[in-house]
Amino acid sequence: MSRRSWGRGPYFVEAVGKAIDIVWAFHNQSKGLTIEEVVAITNIAKSTTYRLLCTLVEAGILTLDQERERYLLSPRFFNLAASAQPDLRTVAEPEMIRLWNTVEETTNLGILEGREVLYLAKIASPHPFRLEVSEGTRAPIHSTALGKAMAAFLPRERVGAIIREEGLKKYTPNTITNERRFWKELDETRARGYALDNEEMHVGGRCIARPIFDAENQVIGAISVSAPLFRMKIPPTKAILDALKLAADRISAQFGWTAESVSFSHPTEE
Repeated sequence: MSRRSWGRGPYFVEAVGKAIDIVWAFHNQSKGLTIEEVVAITNIAKSTTYRLLCTLVEAGILTLDQERERYLLSPRFFNLAASAQPDLRTVAEPEMIRLWNTVEETTNLGILEGREVLYLAKIASPHPFRLEVSEGTRAPIHSTALGKAMAAFLPRERVGAIIREEGLKKYTPNTITNERRFWKELDETRARGYALDNEEMHVGGRCIARPIFDAENQVIGAISVSAPLFRMKIPPTKAILDALKLAADRISAQFGWTAESVSFSHPTEE
């Protein structure tokens, strides 16, 4: 995003717009930028860029590494961003409602708390025969779609530690209890962009889930759709998959994630 994509209202202040352009230039620039690089990204005159960089440093938004002559976003800036971070449930609920209206099946929101999935929110299916888990319920990562959707994008060492400590308990005849098979399942989850629970937690039920990411490409939760076997086929219909993807990605976008940020083909390493 840059000033060039904004509207020009009657109260637009050019200097402030240029300063914001400069701040946006640091997006995904963890090593910082030289003044020449800022000029190249923003197309703002070098003399103006220099004055605005000095102002942003004095305001505590940027810091200057004088040895390398590189500017970086300051810790104060990150503290401000963290303090304004939206609540996941608050952000997700409107998208869960949209998803529910489309698929008319139970939708769930979960996070990883400790070594388990924690169900934060749920909207139950309107059908009399449905699958649902109460809010506040905890479940393992290996037998739930929510758990696998998150585990697929966590550092491998963290997932391995959870497996060693919790094991791969069998809940149904379909539960994955072999560690090699579980790692293969996570590879498949990354490749297709969603996780599948095929009667692995409850006999007669299926669930699909997609991860939710933040601006740093870290998985912060997952959203899912669950239904009885006769209403959810394998593979799920394109309509359900598209609705789930749209909901998850719109939630992620509100945390600063962009679709180009995460590869759905390789594990996240520490």
